[in-house]
Amino acid sequence: MSKDDDKPPFLPSPHYEVGYGKPPRDKRFRKGQSGNPKGRPVGAFSRRYTGAEERTFDAFRKLSAQTITVRDGGAVVTMTMSEAVVKTLILKAIQGSARHAELLFRYMAIIEKRDRELFEQIQQTFIEYKVGGEKELARRERLGITNLPDLVPHPDDIEIDFETGVVSLNGPMTEKEKAERDRLREDLEQWFEDRMSEVDTLEAGTEDEKTRLIAQELRRGITEKYNEARATLGLEPPLSGRT
Repeated sequence: MSKDDDKPPFLPSPHYEVGYGKPPRDKRFRKGQSGNPKGRPVGAFSRRYTGAEERTFDAFRKLSAQTITVRDGGAVVTMTMSEAVVKTLILKAIQGSARHAELLFRYMAIIEKRDRELFEQIQQTFIEYKVGGEKELARRERLGITNLPDLVPHPDDIEIDFETGVVSLNGPMTEKEKAERDRLREDLEQWFEDRMSEVDTLEAGTEDEKTRLIAQELRRGITEKYNEARATLGLEPPLSGRT
């Protein structure tokens, strides 16, 4: 707590009648009388839409999402009404309409500003999560904590390119995705062990050189498929493998 937090709140000096915290007597609120007898004006702090307005908004959403068939050059294409309106706006601007060009640039500026703000918000969220996650993992390692669940997504799976601002996620995003990937990884490991065991049995039961060469090719092919599947699941290749 800072020293300022220990200070008492400001109290007006008793040596003057008018000043901060002490308005003129004729301007003070009278006991039992509201300082705002008319109440807060409607919409002063929040804007609530009426039922009629909401129905109008719903109609806009519904109609703008409906599809229509239009002729685009020599082809007939299907698009939503909102897409048709935007297309018409752009064409009018291209044809030289200053009013439509101004409206187009205004909308583009709004969209770009919104997209930029959303992008920066998402980027900042991932940066804070990655930094916080790395600190948490370091804390667990320092204290020898091993009984807590894994962080999902894992901080190591988040890659941030600070030159371009692009954020990449190379792992499961949710607990459900992680559980599914863990199950697939276990199935893959079991498949690999089973196939390799079959090849070992084939090779051990023969003295034929040709059969041994076939077993080696099978082992190589199984290993390639295994590594491809691990890459598909976003897993690193094994440090050592049976070939």
